[in-house]
Amino acid sequence: MTGITGYTLRSYLCDYQESGIERLKQLNFYQPQSQPMEHRESLEEYFKANPPATIQQARRVIAEQTGIERSPTRVRGFLLHLGLKCRKVGMISAKADLEKQAPEFLEQELEPRLEEAQRGEC
Repeated sequence: MTGITGYTLRSYLCDYQESGIERLKQLNFYQPQSQPMEHRESLEEYFKANPPATIQQARRVIAEQTGIERSPTRVRGFLLHLGLKCRKVGMISAKADLEKQAPEFLEQELEPRLEEAQRGEC
């Protein structure tokens, strides 16, 4: 009826007999902590001051400071736990001539769209 095993039921009964209903209200699930969590404060300070450009760079820093090797997936999860997020960056072509392209962009792209917006067409 309860959907639990006999072992779980006996465990609950023993807990109830020892400490009453308050013991049954407690959640005592096993929650393992990763090894880098022991060094959380120092790593968090370092990464807030020096955000890593790549996960590989973060892996190297963690290995140097703690001696702990982790996979890229685990390092990414750890950084997310610290509140750091991956940033997407835009690229400017090495061959781009900004002085030449800026007037063309203004005349052909930006100004017509601004005029449409002022007329209420977009």
